[in-house]
Amino acid sequence: MKPINRLFAIAPRAVLITSMFSTLYAATVEYAGTESGGPANFFTVENWSNALVAKTFDIAGSEKYGTAGYYQICPTIDVDIYENAGEANDLGFTLAAGPTLYSKPPFLGQDPFGAPGIYVNFPGYSIYRGPDGNSLVRQGALSVMAPTPGTSPNGPSNWGNVASFTLSAAAKFRLGLALDSVGSGTYAPNYVTIHNPSTGTVFSAALVPDANTDMVFFDING
Repeated sequence: MKPINRLFAIAPRAVLITSMFSTLYAATVEYAGTESGGPANFFTVENWSNALVAKTFDIAGSEKYGTAGYYQICPTIDVDIYENAGEANDLGFTLAAGPTLYSKPPFLGQDPFGAPGIYVNFPGYSIYRGPDGNSLVRQGALSVMAPTPGTSPNGPSNWGNVASFTLSAAAKFRLGLALDSVGSGTYAPNYVTIHNPSTGTVFSAALVPDANTDMVFFDING
């Protein structure tokens, strides 16, 4: 499936990055910005767990992404995985040595990835830093199950739900999703959105599906 405009069409590697703010407000979702990876900027996105790599959306100015809690889809370097949603997909957790989930934030009441679609990890996918900030891993990818027609700022689009979660406590945090990680822009989205019944749908800026990894950030008050 190769839709012209893909809203949440494919989300290779979803990462939850949380950085607590000190003040809580009414429920809001705001698009914070996008950071692009690739050789031009020392692979910022791929090295997000490396504290020595400067990051535009580092709230404190000294933290490494992932310190406050994140989810990382099962990383591996030598195991090829194709795991269909209909096969009790657990995002590769039982198929490779590297676990899928790290350091779940305590204010999340429901695990993300309720309907993950197909999980894959093949040669040629982007190499990321592992959660220790040093190891190098080939990062897996998560596709959307059954994309359906919708709309985007550019008009008609296909879209699908990559992840959903609930908050079990009041929190304000920054959430980042890494995408375009499979070595081909064909399988990357044109937009990422977050939908909340009380706030509606918030779009990211338009993305460039070009096989250079990106990380899209939203600030969430809940």
